[in-house]
Amino acid sequence: MLRTIPSIDAVPVHSFGSRATELLRWLVSRDGRIVTMMTIVAGVSAIDLALTLTYATTIGMMEVNPLARAVMRLGSPLLVVLWKLVTAGFGIGTLLYFRKNRYAEVASWVCFIAMIMLLAHWLEFNRSVLSYADDIAVLSGGDFPCWVQMTAVASR
Repeated sequence: MLRTIPSIDAVPVHSFGSRATELLRWLVSRDGRIVTMMTIVAGVSAIDLALTLTYATTIGMMEVNPLARAVMRLGSPLLVVLWKLVTAGFGIGTLLYFRKNRYAEVASWVCFIAMIMLLAHWLEFNRSVLSYADDIAVLSGGDFPCWVQMTAVASR
């Protein structure tokens, strides 16, 4: 026998209080799911930006995205920040705008999963970066197409 999860509508309002119930109803709605996922995507994007700038302006890093690599090779951390704000902002904004559409939810799930995978990659990289010291030295001294190293902007 297949069991289903009861709908939030089946929960009496007095169980949580009306505001909490409304919030819970919203969170399980398509709107709530997409807004929640895009909030997490924005947070992970900010973490990605911070880590990218940290590594790119210190020891260097591999950047496999050719457009982001081109922006990074211009040497300006400010341009990298603007690039990230525009690209992530456009994607998040577009999905939020179309959040009533089921395709926007599918796309939101894809973005959410991709960003969680990126976060897992960064966590693993940070955990084991010291074991890559020899590889980083070779990459930073050579002419490798995906390698990027920017100079940090000195504060005045």
